[in-house]
Amino acid sequence: MLWDYNHVIDLKLGDASAPIKVIPSTLHEDLVLMNKNCKGCWSMPGSKWNPDVKSPLNEVNISHKLDFVYMMHLYEATLEGKYWMLNVCLDSDQPVCSTDFIVFAIEKATPWFNVLGDGYIGLAPSNGNKSLDAVHNNILDQMHFKKMINTKVFGVHTHMYNSTEDPSQIRFGGYNEDLLREDHEVVWFKTASSKSWGFEIISGGLHENLFNTAATNIKHAIIEPGYPYIAMPKLAFVDFVNSMQSAYPEEPMTCSQNDWCFFYNPCEDVKKHIPDLVFEILDSNGEQRELRVPPSSFLFSDTDYKTKLEVCHVGIIGMKFNDMQMWVFGQAFMENFYTIFDGSDSNNLKIGLNVRIVSGSETNFTEILALSICAVLGIVVFCLFVVLCCRHRQEARLEHAKT
Repeated sequence: MLWDYNHVIDLKLGDASAPIKVIPSTLHEDLVLMNKNCKGCWSMPGSKWNPDVKSPLNEVNISHKLDFVYMMHLYEATLEGKYWMLNVCLDSDQPVCSTDFIVFAIEKATPWFNVLGDGYIGLAPSNGNKSLDAVHNNILDQMHFKKMINTKVFGVHTHMYNSTEDPSQIRFGGYNEDLLREDHEVVWFKTASSKSWGFEIISGGLHENLFNTAATNIKHAIIEPGYPYIAMPKLAFVDFVNSMQSAYPEEPMTCSQNDWCFFYNPCEDVKKHIPDLVFEILDSNGEQRELRVPPSSFLFSDTDYKTKLEVCHVGIIGMKFNDMQMWVFGQAFMENFYTIFDGSDSNNLKIGLNVRIVSGSETNFTEILALSICAVLGIVVFCLFVVLCCRHRQEARLEHAKT
């Protein structure tokens, strides 16, 4: 299901007849709900969780920092609440249930906590900081420990539009090979640490490398299905805006005070001039891989409600309301690659991306073209050299004849 560019998973809790809708996120590891008495909490459906069990697992509130998405930006909140033990069912084609599943219910959010669904289902690897002794509150750990899945792997197929023919899908305990493209291959990347689904970028940008200065040399990127766009650290975003305005002085990109940028032109016109957003990343074998995000994935048509002008929004956002020092590759990135999160070895996390195969014929054609250009240039240089030599000898003979 798609809510304002956020995909949700249906869960049934306890004896509830209707499912709740939680947003999958790799930024944290808990199943996060809002207690009915939560202060500073709000959800788009207006629903909050009413405990149907007698007592929580902890008497005193536990405090957490949590990054969450509201509209286009990432925000940070301090959450206080308690852990509860519930019966949980994944409401899918083949429902899978578990008893005594641990969830975190917020009772107070500072400064505030807004969610477009009913909560979050955290899919981050375990950070080793257990809030309750001898309790597996990490979602993947719990699903594996409770025999809901055989291995701590999940695969995500997503796109930035709603479709009944090709719906977004998440598969726990493995990945759906039927959704892998025929002209693509799964390339594996090692994560930068055992605590997050992220890797290190070598270089990247649209018109120039955004990683060539010390100020913007933040190269860590996390893949986040709960975020619709691509988010940059603050300084990198400043360089991005400057490069875009230099590249298109006649049709400048305009940015609001919230770092929400757009063109006063239809996206179909803008796409003709903007190149792919390209990232260079080392795979698990140490080979450099090129990951391309076309303009169609980060440009969105809209109409300005004041002027009635058709504008083209840029789904590349600066971290204005969050000090997170990393890139966030959301659905605008993920819709180009079926993504596999492999946590079967907690000390060796891997991310698999279904990338396009560069065939041998393409490689050979490129090499032949390069050699041909070099050969032609060589012939041209040789001919110029011969002409200059002949002219020099002719001038010498003429001078000699005059003498």
